[in-house]
Amino acid sequence: MNKYHLYQRVSKQVQAEEGLGIQRQEQVCEHWISEYNNRLVSEGKSVYSKGFIYEDRGKSAYTAANFNKGELGTLINDIKNGKIEKGDLIVIELIDRFSRANVDFVRGEFQRILDAGVKIAITKWNLVFEENMESVSSVTGRILLEIGMYLAYQESSQKSSRIKASRKLLEDSGRKSIAKPPFWLARNLDLKSYTIIEENAEIIRNIFDLKLNFNYGAQKIIKKLGNLEIYRYSFDENGNLIKTTKNSPLNESSINAYLRNQNVIGKLKGKDYYPRIIDDRTFYAVQRRTRENTGGVGDIFRNVFVGVGKCGCLIRKENENGCGSLVKCGYIMAFSSRKVKNPTKGMYLKCNRKRKSTRCDAENINYYLAQNKIYNVLKSLKFDIEQSVDISHLEEKIISIDKSMSKIREYMTQYSDDEEWEKQYNIKRIEREKIENEIKTSKSRITGRLSNLDMDFSEEKDRVLFNQFLKDNRITVYFTKDRMEIIIGSMNNFSIKCGYNDNEREIDQLVESISQKDFVGLETISRGSEGKELLRFKLPTVSDS
Repeated sequence: MNKYHLYQRVSKQVQAEEGLGIQRQEQVCEHWISEYNNRLVSEGKSVYSKGFIYEDRGKSAYTAANFNKGELGTLINDIKNGKIEKGDLIVIELIDRFSRANVDFVRGEFQRILDAGVKIAITKWNLVFEENMESVSSVTGRILLEIGMYLAYQESSQKSSRIKASRKLLEDSGRKSIAKPPFWLARNLDLKSYTIIEENAEIIRNIFDLKLNFNYGAQKIIKKLGNLEIYRYSFDENGNLIKTTKNSPLNESSINAYLRNQNVIGKLKGKDYYPRIIDDRTFYAVQRRTRENTGGVGDIFRNVFVGVGKCGCLIRKENENGCGSLVKCGYIMAFSSRKVKNPTKGMYLKCNRKRKSTRCDAENINYYLAQNKIYNVLKSLKFDIEQSVDISHLEEKIISIDKSMSKIREYMTQYSDDEEWEKQYNIKRIEREKIENEIKTSKSRITGRLSNLDMDFSEEKDRVLFNQFLKDNRITVYFTKDRMEIIIGSMNNFSIKCGYNDNEREIDQLVESISQKDFVGLETISRGSEGKELLRFKLPTVSDS
């Protein structure tokens, strides 16, 4: 049985955040496919079962962003790799949901889908396009398609020109855009500034706090905040701040969109525009966190080794000449758990390479022992260390700017006669250089004592805090069956190798002496009946993958 797949798109960020448009498109398409299937049944033909849903939220179809970096691009790749099969049906409300780009470009992409044997339904026209259409209705459909593509492009092109002209007039007069501002702001009567609506801004601050300090997912954030009624505000003609419309309730999509929205730090299209309600450090720390594995099932943060733990099992790797050597596997150690009487024995770490293939023979690691071991080892390091001030939020800014510059370069190539893109690129380049210099010239230092760690791992907040501590000190942990290797980046990559049950009684004494000696690590080894000893050693030459 062939399947139908839905594609929906909204271009406005507010639509993406509040779920407007997407649900309506889905309802329209589902209603159409239901009627179409009924018609197929009456004709004695096979019906379509439900397949995938592809959604582009806040993606422009005029700049082809939905092709380049959106779900429509994913849909086309799924056709290429056979995930969407020949005879399947793509259901779209109208051609402008598919694309508003140059007609020749859209025609080519549309035809490429048909040439792969996949059909496309345009529900507004009640037409199904397929390969080698030759009937009279097919000719009519083709003409309608050409007109639809042309009008979609012209509408967006003219709209783009009007917006640019209006924006320039507003900028020249010092006034702000007349577009609807974020719900935590109200435009002042002078049209040149905004007032922060504190009750709404506090909602956003709470969302960021719950994500950063507790690593809550969207569902848990909604549950924690409770049923909120959010209203937009504006100024009446007398300058009084009044409630206007009720904002859509918080949902998973809007929570995730707010966490990514640069409006909260005052940015609009990369420029300072709005009053900020979130500081840079918090915003970019949250961006970093949202890219990381949650460390366990659901919204509960369980794994202190997220972004830190790697498989240390040795595997054979061949180069292009066929010569082999032993290297560390280096894959992430994923957290897993199973229900057992003793919960501490039901938590374990498993090599991601082993989960995905058979190329690694690493055995599972008892998570409880590993967690307690690294905590006890680090607490035994009884000397002060210096490390550079935390610059992760600055590094996140660089990543964000690089993404913007890459996107602008695409537009510069596509719209070479528009000088505005080159101006935007130079603005971003200067901004990037400024942040790079800030990182290089930062001389602020902080001093921390590893032995000050005092954690209760039964508390989620302490697991999150300890994980952040490991990252701040650039610690990497390689796991093997019998032991772990702890590499502490903030201590010049000092390395500690130890088993999961070793006694740390002498580690602190040895570590205190390394500053005067040419040793870069220590290792516990067994001496038979004499027990364990601590040995100084240099880092091994085995490379990471």
